[in-house]
Amino acid sequence: MFTFVPEKSGLYQVRAESAPAAVVPSEGSRAHYRGLDLDPVVPPGPWKWVRTRCDRADPKCVTFMNPEPAKGVFWFARIAEVLNRTRSDIPLLVMEGRGDVSGLARCGLLLGAGGSLRRMRNTPSPHR
Repeated sequence: MFTFVPEKSGLYQVRAESAPAAVVPSEGSRAHYRGLDLDPVVPPGPWKWVRTRCDRADPKCVTFMNPEPAKGVFWFARIAEVLNRTRSDIPLLVMEGRGDVSGLARCGLLLGAGGSLRRMRNTPSPHR
């Protein structure tokens, strides 16, 4: 596998030893280790790509899921405020989850004045 060899600087040098394969979690990791003369394997993820791909690209709005601080509600609120002022023709959709639209109101920004902000209540299937 790998050997960590201490250097005088206090850092460690990583040396690859013979192993049947090196497994890494992502293509980004794979690119990094290729730079170290390794050819690691990236296993497939547990998701079904057929369920996540869209057959057609017909964007109708910018969507934000689950407006809560851990998911970036403040970041989205600022984008929404700027878009409301500068590009009110771009509709915004907030899909509620654990957080609801009132979380956006608590951000202290002027939202929805241009009428481009819409809300969708939590639903088990967004396709309905």
